[in-house]
Amino acid sequence: MAARIARAVLLAALAVVAPGCVTLAMLRPLPRACPGPLPATAELGEDFTLQARYRVQSRGRDLALTLAVEKRAERLVLLGIDPLGTSVFALVQEGTKVRRERHLRPLFPFAPENVLRDVILARFTPLTEGPEATLARDGDVTTITRPACDWTATLSN
Repeated sequence: MAARIARAVLLAALAVVAPGCVTLAMLRPLPRACPGPLPATAELGEDFTLQARYRVQSRGRDLALTLAVEKRAERLVLLGIDPLGTSVFALVQEGTKVRRERHLRPLFPFAPENVLRDVILARFTPLTEGPEATLARDGDVTTITRPACDWTATLSN
């Protein structure tokens, strides 16, 4: 009987502590989004869809994603999907306002707005040129460096 009670107490303690670990990881502050312009969706031209491979190196981390982007009228949606197929973030931009629909911070511990800026810079360079970022193209690979926030990303089709 004492063994059953001890086991029940242990299981109850694990049920309380295990979700707390995820919560604590999610409470750590995110690095701030890199500075840079973000044009309104109306400035991005015709509707489009885009799928690209994306790799970011920042703060000693190296992460790879697949990006899915769709712009329809005044709404742009960006999804970041990890190599196992998990959607790690979803952003929606309407006009100049951006909101996070989802963000699994333990899987992508950066501000997803950086990815949005990178996609827009790679696709619409004249709209987003500035001292905050440099852009280099080599075939279908675009490399974006943002020195102020230790950020180097590559996009490719």
